[in-house]
Amino acid sequence: MDYERLVEIIKKEKEATTLSKVEEDFYIKLRELVEKKEKEKEKSPLFMIEYENIRRLARKVVEIRTKKIMFLALNEIEAPNSINVEKEFYEEIRRALKKFEEKVWRGVGEKREREEKNKEEGKEEADLNNLKEDIERRGEIRGEEQKKEEEREEIEEIKEKIEEEAKDGQERRIKIRSYVEAYRGIDGIIYGPYSPGEIIKINKEEAKWLVENGYAEFV
Repeated sequence: MDYERLVEIIKKEKEATTLSKVEEDFYIKLRELVEKKEKEKEKSPLFMIEYENIRRLARKVVEIRTKKIMFLALNEIEAPNSINVEKEFYEEIRRALKKFEEKVWRGVGEKREREEKNKEEGKEEADLNNLKEDIERRGEIRGEEQKKEEEREEIEEIKEKIEEEAKDGQERRIKIRSYVEAYRGIDGIIYGPYSPGEIIKINKEEAKWLVENGYAEFV
């Protein structure tokens, strides 16, 4: 795993709604890459910038793949290209959903049994209790269904955001405040060197990072 491979993977993840194909030890190699760059970050500002970019990319790719797996599991869709640790996560979600659905429908069956028993016994008090429980249960079911729907909507919003980010090529103008050595950006392009007072137009992610770290200001 290196910088170029990581950039390639995250581009594929942003462009597709399905999981891109990665090695079985992808997460191990990803962690090793971040740890390696963290040890080198004190060597120079260039190494610090590369470390920050790699860490941001690593977090982003994990976030995207996790949310894709959740979406597929919620909608009972197969998860092609998932590796073993992701398959386990997918199955855990499916088991949790199945357990919840069984709990809901078991409750409906218990309600019917109580209704038959109360009908035979003719107990008005039991009928009133069943009515109360029915109202409470419906409220719980509606609440869970609403939560499930909100989760689906959130995943749809995430998908739209991923697609927008993939298409968004917006650049920002910034003014350099202090000297910046040449470095490799989050998109794999070499930026710099830049001198104080220089006004440049640059990828918005790089512009944001330079401003946040005191190297430049927006103009």
